[in-house]
Amino acid sequence: SSRAESKPVSELRQAIPVASNTQPIVATNTEVASNTEAAAPITPAPVAVSKPVETTPPAPVAKPVPAAPRPSEYTLAPGDNLYMVSRRLQVSYNDLMQANGLTDPRQLRVGQKLKVPAGEVASL
Repeated sequence: SSRAESKPVSELRQAIPVASNTQPIVATNTEVASNTEAAAPITPAPVAVSKPVETTPPAPVAKPVPAAPRPSEYTLAPGDNLYMVSRRLQVSYNDLMQANGLTDPRQLRVGQKLKVPAGEVASL
């Protein structure tokens, strides 16, 4: 291998020479009068203060409304299917099939009356 080895380069850096009579730069505010003998104290401009924001108390939590009593019968409308009816009436799909003696839910017809089983509302 004919690679040249790199050697560290050493540099000597020097500070920029500054004349001994140089004064430091001092920032000045151009808005303040340069006559310091008769300068009046500076008073800040008045600031508009807004009134505290009034908060309204949180709305009371609504109590759950008891479900309307479940009908004992349901008439099938166009587009209804057994699953949708069971969800709407909050009854189990299987309970609805059993209460109506159904073995094939595809045999339902518009206008057919379904018995709605009584009992607890199913948790969905």
